[in-house]
Amino acid sequence: MSNKTKKGQAKETDILMHPKKANFDCKLDEDAVTVENNGKVYELSMDARNFKPDEIKIKITATHVVIDGLHETEEEITECNEEIAIPEGVLPSTIECLMNSNGVLRIKAPIQQKERVLPAEITSTVVKTTETTEKIQRKTTTVDETSEEVKVIDTKLMDAKTEEKIIQDNKYEDATKDIKSKDGKLEMNVDVRGHKEEDIKVSVSKRLVAIESVNKTDKSKEIHKKFLIPDGVDPSSFKTFLKKGVLTVTVADPKAAVKKPVPTPAPTPAPKEPPKPAPPVPVESQVVEPKEVEALEKRCEDITKQVTKISEKEKKFEAKINVTGYKAEELKLKITRKVIIIHTHQETRTTTKQFNKKISIPAGVRPDTITNTLTPDNGILTISAPIVELPPAPKENVDVTPQLDLSNVTTTTEDQFEDISKQVTSGKKFEVELDVSEYKPEEIQVKIMKSIVTIKGTQTVREERSSSNRQFFKKFNIPQGVKAESIKCTFTTYGTLKLYSTETVTETSTQKTVQGVSSIKPEILGGGLGSTSGQMVSGGDGGKFERKVDASGYKEDEIKVTISNGWITINGKQQMGPELNFQTRQFTKKFSIPYGVKPDSITFNLQPNGTLVISANN
Repeated sequence: MSNKTKKGQAKETDILMHPKKANFDCKLDEDAVTVENNGKVYELSMDARNFKPDEIKIKITATHVVIDGLHETEEEITECNEEIAIPEGVLPSTIECLMNSNGVLRIKAPIQQKERVLPAEITSTVVKTTETTEKIQRKTTTVDETSEEVKVIDTKLMDAKTEEKIIQDNKYEDATKDIKSKDGKLEMNVDVRGHKEEDIKVSVSKRLVAIESVNKTDKSKEIHKKFLIPDGVDPSSFKTFLKKGVLTVTVADPKAAVKKPVPTPAPTPAPKEPPKPAPPVPVESQVVEPKEVEALEKRCEDITKQVTKISEKEKKFEAKINVTGYKAEELKLKITRKVIIIHTHQETRTTTKQFNKKISIPAGVRPDTITNTLTPDNGILTISAPIVELPPAPKENVDVTPQLDLSNVTTTTEDQFEDISKQVTSGKKFEVELDVSEYKPEEIQVKIMKSIVTIKGTQTVREERSSSNRQFFKKFNIPQGVKAESIKCTFTTYGTLKLYSTETVTETSTQKTVQGVSSIKPEILGGGLGSTSGQMVSGGDGGKFERKVDASGYKEDEIKVTISNGWITINGKQQMGPELNFQTRQFTKKFSIPYGVKPDSITFNLQPNGTLVISANN
């Protein structure tokens, strides 16, 4: 056999070293190592005469070549260990390891690239041939899916351009979801059974792992998979191996790389009780006559359909109104027989807050049974009341016979009677009408005295196990010029009690007024004498009684005069306009009637200059 060899072939006495995995901890004499690097080929020569080829193992990492040797005889043991850095531009997969018959170990590789190969560990074992030293080529075999042997697969580091191309290439199946985290490592598995080892290629970067196997005869069996890996991966920690037909790529999990000390948990505080909701609060409400809120009602928006709910089963009326932004003390409820008014008006230098809404009261709801609550947490005002079953209205008007008492006693001491004198119409026609739809005609009692009419309603309400009485009391002054005996009462078909006079109201001297002078009708509740009061002005001769009160700024309908038990009481009450935030101003004056002055002879005239003149002839 010729000793000549072609360029690139090993000499016949050389021995080839094929990479396999191994780990050693010994060192060779540094003087025995020679390194040559001419820029194209990297070559390392080492004197290894003291070792046989099978006593030397070489491990190749991404950055170093590690040489370990162990020779044992009966007399001595010889060991060696050397770690040599791989220069820039040398790929670990291209390194050749050869040993000639003279015991010289040569490690050789071309310098062809700048990028580093990823840290798959490769080991070399010295193999001796009988005739010639030749380079051992990898056999072309199909992956053995039954082999327990773990085979290391070369891994290539891809550049940024290749990385971006693969990410955008739809040919590669995105298998990122199949990445598993196990024992502090990220693991990617691909089934490569039926593929040739030499066709399997693994490329990696800091962001991507690409695995492909090209089948030139059957394109359908090709593998193209990509795994997008999280930030922070160390490229030097990639490892690739093949076992039982499964290709596995692992890399250190960046999340598990640094184990932070587990802080000692602070003692768990006792659970805090949730804040208790603010309790519902009532809004101030007042039952008033329709005339008192006639102007306000016109400005209100009717929201009956949007907020009311009537439960026929529970016999209950309920309305829920959103008043968010308002406190209970800022709202007012005015309740008449037919409507509920919710209103407020507040002005500051920069803002104006007003709320004007109204709700119609359904049939069967008594104004005095209406209640309300405001829930501060959600700003909902709830208005509710029971619904009573109304007695059937008569098919025709029914006359109610009043009790007539024309004695000289013209007073009533029953405080429970509500004064409704303001509802009485004035002028040539006397008429007053009351809602008594919850009562029957026989449950109404009307008493007519010389100057006052009282109306009393009494009804027995029977429940399952008990019964109770329900009553109402109303009264009003008979207008001057109306004869008590001419007053009639009728219970109408639509549930109202109508009181009227059958005669035209006669004009009396007390009703005659001078141009610009307004006559005020007093409410006479009694008669008698009383002591004189200060702050009053008297004048005129001994045959005439006169007093003057300053009522400037007040209108006739804003002044109320009451005569009772020998005393005259004058009350003035005025609602200011929006320019004064709707404030109220009022005054009260009281003084006694001189002896001998008859209450029904006293006149009250409001002069154009705002002076209220009270006068009578003795």
